[in-house]
Amino acid sequence: KQWNNNEGLYAQVGTVSGTTITFGTNTRIRSGVSNISWCSCDYDATNEVVVIAHGRDPVEVIGLTISGTVITENTTRGVISGYNCGAGAIRSDQQGGFMFLKIRNNGDLYFSAGTYTSGGAITLGAEEGGYGGYNTGTYRTNCALTYDPDSNKWVGTALDGTTATRVTIAYRSGTSSSMTNPGLLSYASGNGPNAIVYDTANDYFI
Repeated sequence: KQWNNNEGLYAQVGTVSGTTITFGTNTRIRSGVSNISWCSCDYDATNEVVVIAHGRDPVEVIGLTISGTVITENTTRGVISGYNCGAGAIRSDQQGGFMFLKIRNNGDLYFSAGTYTSGGAITLGAEEGGYGGYNTGTYRTNCALTYDPDSNKWVGTALDGTTATRVTIAYRSGTSSSMTNPGLLSYASGNGPNAIVYDTANDYFI
């Protein structure tokens, strides 16, 4: 996310050798779209595809493939038109599918499930959710997402209008998604951002 060039979206491949990182060419992703407010990405090591979501109208999910240090963007994207998203996160299930969590600029919390081919072509399903009020006010434009491979579910967090973090579970079937009504954590997290990861060794999220 490059702030000094029409707020565009760029990517580079880094190759690690010992303590040295060698970078490939700086590649602009999604040319023609500027003023991108944020981005989130994840890598599917099984299918070797990078999925990216960004939050400017139109909100999009983009698939990338990598060959050496060369990045190729697939032009078949998932597009949601009509609004901006103040925050979002995307996570792959390492099986050719992903979940996209987003907080829209009107405060609603939505999931969208999708799939991608080995070439990075995206198919995005309809939105699920609409639980309002979890992004009202200053500093509440943040959310986080992780994938639980043990139960094949996603766990998402979002800051609500009372400065408390809520947690929701999401499910995917093809490009269809469903989510639980976000439950309240028993901790007043304040206005700061939140993060979540899944521990596969102990079968819980943190």
